[in-house]
Amino acid sequence: MPRKLSGKSSYISKSEKPQCHIHDKALNRDLDDIHQNVCVSEIEFPLAEYTDGKHYCLFHLPTKDKDPDLFGKTFKKRFHLVEEKIVEVENLSEEKRTDAKNNINYDFRYVWFPSNIELKGYRFGVEADFSSTTFSALALFDSATFIAVANFNSVTFHSPVTFESTNFLGSAYFGSATFFDSAVFAFAKFSAYSTFRNTVFVDQANFLGTTFNSVYFDSATFLSIALFRKSVFLDRAEFKSSTFVFVTDFGWANFTETSQVFFEQTNFCSTVDLSYALFAGYVIFGGEKDKAVFLDEASAEKTLQNFTFEGKSIHDFLSDYQLKNLHIALDLQNARLEKPERIAFHRVRLCPSWFINVDSRKIVFTDVMWDSFNSKRPKANIQIELKSLEKQRVREPRRLLEIAYRQLANNAEENGRYEEASKFRLMASETKRLEYYRGWKVWSLHWWYWLSSFYGESWIRASIILLILVLLIFPLIYTTRLFQVCPSDKPVSVSLVEHNCTQKYLEMFDGSALLQSLSTATFQTIEYRKPVTGWGELWITLEKIFAPLQFALLALAIRRKFMR
Repeated sequence: MPRKLSGKSSYISKSEKPQCHIHDKALNRDLDDIHQNVCVSEIEFPLAEYTDGKHYCLFHLPTKDKDPDLFGKTFKKRFHLVEEKIVEVENLSEEKRTDAKNNINYDFRYVWFPSNIELKGYRFGVEADFSSTTFSALALFDSATFIAVANFNSVTFHSPVTFESTNFLGSAYFGSATFFDSAVFAFAKFSAYSTFRNTVFVDQANFLGTTFNSVYFDSATFLSIALFRKSVFLDRAEFKSSTFVFVTDFGWANFTETSQVFFEQTNFCSTVDLSYALFAGYVIFGGEKDKAVFLDEASAEKTLQNFTFEGKSIHDFLSDYQLKNLHIALDLQNARLEKPERIAFHRVRLCPSWFINVDSRKIVFTDVMWDSFNSKRPKANIQIELKSLEKQRVREPRRLLEIAYRQLANNAEENGRYEEASKFRLMASETKRLEYYRGWKVWSLHWWYWLSSFYGESWIRASIILLILVLLIFPLIYTTRLFQVCPSDKPVSVSLVEHNCTQKYLEMFDGSALLQSLSTATFQTIEYRKPVTGWGELWITLEKIFAPLQFALLALAIRRKFMR
């Protein structure tokens, strides 16, 4: 019996002739094809028995512990064979050449690379199939060109991999791939269909300046920074059901007029930066009714606690400290919305502070849940929003937050969400009031507007203040002022002595003070009662000003609440 591998490979005798096991996950229907087109010939290199008791050829032996020089030479030889076949078909007619090239490919399915692979600037003239391959060391594909299909489905990268400035002219498949180290696609160009469905990026995913045609990141997981800064989206891009654990950077990204980008049911557990991005196409953020796109800290931690892949828990990659210090924010500052009506948020959780420095008046909001948006405790809500902006080091956060509230109010008003518009206007005014002296700038007209009707938004407060003025404050004042009172059928213009008129203070218990206040507030004149002093005349004049004004505020609040 051959000796199992422990240390360097031990090759079995040729007489036994077992087949290469390839991989536990290799499908039976593919085995013969892989044995014929991928496996290293047993004539060249006998099979090796691995510690699992199974036999493997040089390419599929799942360990670093194999001769890297031997592997490298064999790998290059396989490349040269493919190049020779391509050269052979170049002299054929165009129709025959196309058919012939379709039967040639770079086939490295399930290959286990033990050392660095460097294919910088290489031109893959036919399909390249690296599906289910394992790269245990550095893989460099910088500035390479894939003329036809590039298949990296289910690939595992244990070390850094770079596709910087790589040109994918054909379809590119990275579905179900796992990147345990950094993945660099900076300035790459995907000219056709590309997919990263169910792909896991454990370390940084760098798509800086990358150009996508149609791309799909459905159910992808980004456990570290996802960098899409200055990326360009030309056609459909889907991030449905993806999870972004840390910072997601789409700053300066270009969502072109022909693009359609979907973030439906996507879980963002940390900051999402869309600052200075250009929105010209359709961009939709959406989630299920009870599953928000932008998770708060508690929801994010709960979501990640249940997150596993390949039998590993999120705790195998992230520390408890990292999980407990997640912070969520959407940064749209200075984004250019060429066609804002194409930007839609559907059934997601948002914060008003995320829309500072951007014109949100025509963005589409459907069934949105607004965090920090309880009008019964506006001061606390505003403090939460300001604290979030301070974390982002935003200059003049209070002024910018007020503007954001007013623009969101205009948006809600234009789209018939009147109650929501009322809340936004209230929060905008409250933000301004709280800027000085903790909101107690009593000599400010703004403060009196707040006190009298909650900025014309609360019909209840306006009613209470009106009743207090007419039924309490002014009646009490009239009890301290002298009035000339005559019999009810005699006007005060007639002599006091002749008609038994007297001077006295009005009383609360007999209703005279209350009646005087009600009459004054409604511009009714009582002919048999008149203030004696100038102060009395002054108070009556003030009531004729403030009572109707308060009534007008009540009418405004009722209109805003009920008459839309």
